[in-house]
Amino acid sequence: MFRKFKFDYDKENDSLFLYDPKSKSKASVEVNGMIIDYNGKKEVTGIELLEATGLLKELSFEKSDSISLGDIKECQIEIINKHN
Repeated sequence: MFRKFKFDYDKENDSLFLYDPKSKSKASVEVNGMIIDYNGKKEVTGIELLEATGLLKELSFEKSDSISLGDIKECQIEIINKHN
């Protein structure tokens, strides 16, 4: 299921924050340069990518030298719940 998330990019710190403005975060966990926020139902409410440009270059299928996160227009996140 895809959900539209809002986003903010902090160019100075190279961090990209994706979030659901309708959901409140209760807790978070940091995993491999990402901070994942979730609510009381353990649903993802936000994702912050630290050192976002480098991380997205590593994950990119397109071998481009330049990624301009400041040009993002919209964001959709597919969340797949897996137990354990």
